[in-house]
Amino acid sequence: MSKRKRLFPNTDASELVRKLAEGLAAGEVELDGETFNLAQNGAVNVKLKVKHGSLVVKLTADLASAAAHAPTPKTARSTERISRPSAAAHGKPPYKNLKKRMNDDYKLIVRKIKIGDLPNATVVERFHRDSLLMTSYPDKGEEFYVPFRQAIDTFVNAVRGENIAQAKTALGQVDHLRKTAHRRYK
Repeated sequence: MSKRKRLFPNTDASELVRKLAEGLAAGEVELDGETFNLAQNGAVNVKLKVKHGSLVVKLTADLASAAAHAPTPKTARSTERISRPSAAAHGKPPYKNLKKRMNDDYKLIVRKIKIGDLPNATVVERFHRDSLLMTSYPDKGEEFYVPFRQAIDTFVNAVRGENIAQAKTALGQVDHLRKTAHRRYK
């Protein structure tokens, strides 16, 4: 359990709340220079109060910073056995970790599209970046890589252009390719 409590002048309150909301939507909250990834590590409770003319922000989180989740020597060895040597040699994250992060982002994206909203740009860009990385792993569905990249590019461009209808259609194509590949390669 990690807790942070900060006092901010009321003049900074609206900007702080805006940044906090964007971070929560993106799945990452930054406080005191430390970034907390909510999609991977848990939940957060934000309490805002005005006391003596200042905004009190209390962040209580059942999560840990990325630094606290660094592998121990024992888990590092087991991770090396699971990940492909070629991926580790090229500075890529283990395939399993990348797939988990993408799945978490995908759920956030689908949830927003289903209610007719554009997903958070930070989440979409991270998903796009991860998709390009994911489609560089050998023996994981290479026949789907080119059409998947094209569908992702179409989706990302629709989100960037704020075209919800086109984004929804492109996400349908991404979903179809994703499910087909997962059926064959899981």
